[in-house]
Amino acid sequence: MCCKCGKVTISQVSAPDELLQLFLDSSTEGRHFRQHIRSYNHVDESLVATGHGIYTFRAQGAIYHKIGGFHPNQGSRPRYLQLYIYDTDHELQNRMRENPILNQAVVYKLQKLLHQCNPFVIVFRQLALEPNIEECRLLIKECTSNQPQYSLHSASQVAKIVIGSGDEDTIERGRDINVIKCDGKLTKVQETMGYYDPLQYPILLPFGTYGWDIETKTNVGKNVTYREYYNYVLQGLQDALRDGENNADNVGQRTILSSSFIRNKRDMTQRYQDGMAIVLNNGKPDIFLTMTCNPSWIEITSELGLHQTPQDRLDLLTRIFRSKFEQLKDDVINKGVLGRVKTYMYVTEFQKRGLPHVHMLLILDTDDKLREPEEYDSVVKAEIPRHESEPELYEAVLKQMIHGPCGVLNQSSPCPDRVAIEVHRGTGMDEIQQYVDARWICAPEALWKIFKFTLYKLYPSVERLQIDLSNHHQVWFYKHQRITDVLNDNQNAVTMLTEFFALNQMDPHARNYLYKKIAKHYCWLKGVKKWQRRRTKRKVIGRIYTVSPSEDMLLRELRDLLLLHGKLIKKYDLPILTMETNEVGGVPTIIQEELSVQIPDEDIQSVEKLNNGQMSAYNTIMNAIHQKQSQKKFVDGPGGTGSRGQMISACIVRSHLWATTKILHLRQNMRSIHDHEFAQFLMRIGDGNEPAKEDDMVKMPVEIVIPWEEESSIKKRIQHTFPQLENHGWDASYMMERAILTPKN
Repeated sequence: MCCKCGKVTISQVSAPDELLQLFLDSSTEGRHFRQHIRSYNHVDESLVATGHGIYTFRAQGAIYHKIGGFHPNQGSRPRYLQLYIYDTDHELQNRMRENPILNQAVVYKLQKLLHQCNPFVIVFRQLALEPNIEECRLLIKECTSNQPQYSLHSASQVAKIVIGSGDEDTIERGRDINVIKCDGKLTKVQETMGYYDPLQYPILLPFGTYGWDIETKTNVGKNVTYREYYNYVLQGLQDALRDGENNADNVGQRTILSSSFIRNKRDMTQRYQDGMAIVLNNGKPDIFLTMTCNPSWIEITSELGLHQTPQDRLDLLTRIFRSKFEQLKDDVINKGVLGRVKTYMYVTEFQKRGLPHVHMLLILDTDDKLREPEEYDSVVKAEIPRHESEPELYEAVLKQMIHGPCGVLNQSSPCPDRVAIEVHRGTGMDEIQQYVDARWICAPEALWKIFKFTLYKLYPSVERLQIDLSNHHQVWFYKHQRITDVLNDNQNAVTMLTEFFALNQMDPHARNYLYKKIAKHYCWLKGVKKWQRRRTKRKVIGRIYTVSPSEDMLLRELRDLLLLHGKLIKKYDLPILTMETNEVGGVPTIIQEELSVQIPDEDIQSVEKLNNGQMSAYNTIMNAIHQKQSQKKFVDGPGGTGSRGQMISACIVRSHLWATTKILHLRQNMRSIHDHEFAQFLMRIGDGNEPAKEDDMVKMPVEIVIPWEEESSIKKRIQHTFPQLENHGWDASYMMERAILTPKN
């Protein structure tokens, strides 16, 4: 969510200087605070919690938290808001007992800070001074309609103390909460109340600023959702801080560094997604191979002049490494010394010391994949070679691959290298400047680019496929061009997606392929913006650009288009649409999609195979549908984890809908239809009636148990369940048809 062209404005509330100091402090206290900031925020386990961590439960689709009384129960120590009211002389010590790992000095600063500026805490402290607290009630008030939601509130505006029974009118609305003295009960605090956030996150909202509630609206009166609100308030600031921006005036003003610039953040993200596309099509990599430049290679030292070192001839070092890497690629990819390579990808990087190195991922052909330990041992050696049998390899590993002493033990080690930098903050969010600031570019990296050596490579290559709404695509133009000329240029209206549709109209062969597969058979000519059938057997994978959640409109248009042809968008490899309630012709979209589902004949024929209980439930449901009756039904059948009673008591029976719900019981277990005793045993397990020992362990019937004979029993069970496993290890259907289930998930 953005500001929507000024329709949404939220006033900024400045943080106290003491709190800002903790965020910016480089001392031990500051670092400890930032490292454990969640623990500091919940040092009271928040003001609205109970038990271990944050107590939360869900009822009727809404999330609630609970708030306790003023004083702890008999024999319990003060916790949550009780820390502000009960035994205040030892408030700091009581807090430290909650989490001893926290820094006491930091806890004291936060405690002092909240005492001074948080209106909720001020009221709690006032309540502690009441001589007749046992007759008091605390009314925590929701933000009034005439009070600006995001302005600072006074103590009297957020809560009030009511003496005695008080006037019931003091509970002005059902959205206010009434905290009673210690009566052993907890009061519900719903997450949709504006006062929930300042109570739950006192460090984030130290002034008690009210957060989102169901009345939050834009300047033009449109409702703002919970996610939109916090995406606006938190995410925008988080993105700015993550990118190094601390000046609020510059938030929203950005200079973009395009993904076409090699090795910037966007370019790296694109290449990562290209790699994932290869993995999606060919499976996970089999071998991770690295190669690092060695300045002591004879090819380098033999070319050095008198008194020269490798550091004096970094151009030579760069060329030799590249030459050796090309030889390694030929051995691995073309000659297949590690097995036939089906796909690969690699990236060239540079150490802080300046030495180039390469990371390479290899996906082997199915027949050459490593499966047995002996096969891995033939490729990877994970131990130091023996000096007696392999002296040269031993010396090489000891010299090049073992990290020697560094730090105070070896001041000449290259590890302690340091560099001093100074960065001057510019104005605005400038990604180009951020990329340049403090960027360490060593000489070999500069030479690698000067020589135009390849930094990345993937095989097969990945074609990135644009996806866009009509007339909502990106257009590239120069700053000297006139906007009217850009908009009137018909060539700018052509995209990969629009030309894909045009190709399908002209070329019947193209209609055999989805958009994602078109790049495998057709190549995109960027100059003329046309798809052309491939004339070579070059392997290419198509990858559709990720659709942002803000582009739901595009997905909805595609969904509606597919529905016209009796197809569902979920059958295609596209992002999932968010929840919606749009209606067409008075019928909700979700119902339209369900009605468009084609029922396979196999499912219809399966009705005849239902047992008595299943048939009864089926007929009951179908009769209600045919008679167009609105009913709620719950199918109660055996299965799941835990007792059925435990599961139901935790969810549906607590709903107000349960009283009008008809229960359809299924008693026959189809998996044990030919074993009545085992079926009864399963029913007792499901109902929680089977006798249990310690830790809810149930004794299995003797007739289905394999006697324990050490490791042979395990092997016997595996052999019985997976016969001839060695011949079916890569057979997907074989593995899907059988499994060994453990007693507990």
